[in-house]
Amino acid sequence: TAVLAALTEWIAREIARRAETRLLVQQYELAQSGFENLRRHQEEVMMLRHDMEKHLVFLRQSTRDEATAGYLEELIGQQRALSPVVQSRNRTLDIILNAKLGEASEKGIAVEILQTDVPKSLPLSDAELCALMMNLLDNAIQGASGTKKPFLRLDMHQKDGFFVFVCENADAPDHPEKSAEKETAPQHGLGLKIIEQIVSRHGNLMEVERLAGFYRVTIALLLDHSLK
Repeated sequence: TAVLAALTEWIAREIARRAETRLLVQQYELAQSGFENLRRHQEEVMMLRHDMEKHLVFLRQSTRDEATAGYLEELIGQQRALSPVVQSRNRTLDIILNAKLGEASEKGIAVEILQTDVPKSLPLSDAELCALMMNLLDNAIQGASGTKKPFLRLDMHQKDGFFVFVCENADAPDHPEKSAEKETAPQHGLGLKIIEQIVSRHGNLMEVERLAGFYRVTIALLLDHSLK
């Protein structure tokens, strides 16, 4: 009986482990496909903006009405002044950050960028970078949503041969409703496991802090300065 019980327990654990592994793989793939959609969307927007500016310039050159010319010049200036929130040397990271920070702003979350000192190359594959950042920011946006003063604060800088990424978000104290919501949203926990797996492959330097009113995740990645 004891052997049968132990065998049954082992089988149950193995089934649960394999199910979780499949879910983690799916979450990983979803992050990568999400990035590809973001990249294509950004390229389409850039092309549309480029074409729109050419049309506005053509109309400006074609009109002799001073009021119309002034209005078109104002539109051209606004068009040229538009720029992404984050502009660093790492294009992949910029695409992810600008999309996710835009999503945060649309949800009423105040966004603050302290530093954007990002090296051109990071010691991560594009797939790892996508999965890491998209899961990290999704968790931060989810955590900040619904708080009294929602905010998301990022700090990206280089220090002592490391790239340091700090993500802070508003967080409310646990209460029964919030706990119940977490239990019905297992993808949040999977996102954290994906983050931990990726960080563990690159030095395992991550600190998670829950402070008064906010949540902070700090990740440090050792840089290869020959690729900087």
